[in-house]
Amino acid sequence: MRADGFDHAEPATPGFAALTVVLILFFVMALVAAYTNRNLIFEQRISSSSYQSARAMHAVDAALDWTLAMLNAGRIDNACQPSTDEANSDFRRRYLTESTDGGYDVIRRGAPLAQWLRPACVFTGAGEMACICPSMATPDPAIPLTDGMGSAFSVRFILPGNAVRPGTLALLARGCAMQGSGASSCLTQTDDRPIVDAVVSTQATLGLLRALPKAPVAVLTANGAIIGMGDANKPATLPAVTDEAGFAALFGMDRVTYQRQPGVVRMACKEVCTSSDLGPVLAGHPRNTIWVQGDLTLDTAGPLGNAVDPMMLIVNGTLSVSANVKIFGFVHANRIAWAAGADAASLQGAMVSTTDFTATTAPNLSYNKELLDIIRLRYGAFVRVPGGWNLTNLQ
Repeated sequence: MRADGFDHAEPATPGFAALTVVLILFFVMALVAAYTNRNLIFEQRISSSSYQSARAMHAVDAALDWTLAMLNAGRIDNACQPSTDEANSDFRRRYLTESTDGGYDVIRRGAPLAQWLRPACVFTGAGEMACICPSMATPDPAIPLTDGMGSAFSVRFILPGNAVRPGTLALLARGCAMQGSGASSCLTQTDDRPIVDAVVSTQATLGLLRALPKAPVAVLTANGAIIGMGDANKPATLPAVTDEAGFAALFGMDRVTYQRQPGVVRMACKEVCTSSDLGPVLAGHPRNTIWVQGDLTLDTAGPLGNAVDPMMLIVNGTLSVSANVKIFGFVHANRIAWAAGADAASLQGAMVSTTDFTATTAPNLSYNKELLDIIRLRYGAFVRVPGGWNLTNLQ
């Protein structure tokens, strides 16, 4: 109280006014930051969803490519790894049955879709995959899972309708951004949609590019001389062929293109390939075309192919038969020599030489249309049919 008896308020200090302004500015900045952070969170969610969707889409694309590779490969085990064990079948016959007109049906444990066999894979990191290829004998094989975060896919074949052409397949692939777990896993053998961040289902049509579009009409076809068989043993029909033109007319493409097909297994030996080189390849790929780049000598007695899985062999060189082999199927070579040590050797099917066929002993050749039809209708490479791909809600 001053001397005049009245109270007087102290004037506001400059520091207090400055503090008030700063607090107001901080409040405004907080509002701006909150608004900006809202947009940032929204963008993060969009980015995360886009990332998960891309992972699922890439997984379903991988499923289609993987299935094509498996369809064009040889024998496999329950982990989808190559096998030479005759107890293991190839991918096609593990999931498909064959009809006489070249069509397919689906192998399944029962009518419900949940009982259909579903091959599946999960990406475990570092570009590696772990897969399962269930069979009727082992319908639920275990798959080694990691942390549940790897993207995954599963596939199954769909029953073909009446409009599907013989030789084509309808495939349904399911890709997941993550593998999931338990009953909601992307890898389970059920038809339920898995509970994962993103799921993409794609249906595709696959067609068979046949390895032998047109079977020969004679047991032996040669463009050059046929020496040593005698008139009584010569085939009644010997249609002439030229080397490249004849190859293209028989197989529908030139040699370079043919051997690049995914269903062709190439053999290249340091010197001359022999029966010991051919045996393991044929055991692991009973229904693939075997392409020998160079000469081949069949020097060990025994069967090559059989009535169920006839052999299809193309030798880009000279084929020499020097042991008592039993060939079931189709053989094509630049030149064929039937040696004296093969007096009890035989062939059921057909044989083509683009140049000469020479024999020092009368070969036992028998035309077998049934074996050639198996090769003509079943052997070859599956490829995607143009326009046969679309997204779907099926599982």
